[in-house]
Amino acid sequence: MKISDIRIFPVGGAKLKAFVSIIIDGCFIISDIKVIEGNKGLFLSMPSKKRKNGTFKDIAHPLNSETREMMEKAVVEKYEEVMAEMDVAPSELPSADEAEESVDIESPSPDPAPTAPEPIAAPAIDVDSLASPPQVPEAPPVPEETPAPPEAPVTPEEPVPPPVPREDLF
Repeated sequence: MKISDIRIFPVGGAKLKAFVSIIIDGCFIISDIKVIEGNKGLFLSMPSKKRKNGTFKDIAHPLNSETREMMEKAVVEKYEEVMAEMDVAPSELPSADEAEESVDIESPSPDPAPTAPEPIAAPAIDVDSLASPPQVPEAPPVPEETPAPPEAPVTPEEPVPPPVPREDLF
């Protein structure tokens, strides 16, 4: 996995420092990542949604610590680079609410010439070593004429009176 682009949207919050969108392998975007100032420095907060019980659940997140560390390092380096290039005091940056309204975080403009990811080569398969499919036994032949079932004896029954029309149905 390669992070092909990182978009930083700085904000002037006490703890929330920026919104981030990353593009992975030139074909997958994760938006609404947050750069947060914690007790031990900057860290990433992955996009999440609020549940009915008030807790938050990540929508997208790394599956292992190596990937999280790689993402965090790349994003924090880019954030620090962007902040060093900016000629604006942090107090002059928009608040988090203003930034969400003024910046289209969900769909950053595409790169002028995106590159396609490298195709993954399938492993070679030795067709001679594959087992032949199992043989299915043939079904027994179906006789052309099947004998009819014996008829049941007819017994006289009591006559059934005709139905009486119901007026409430008409």
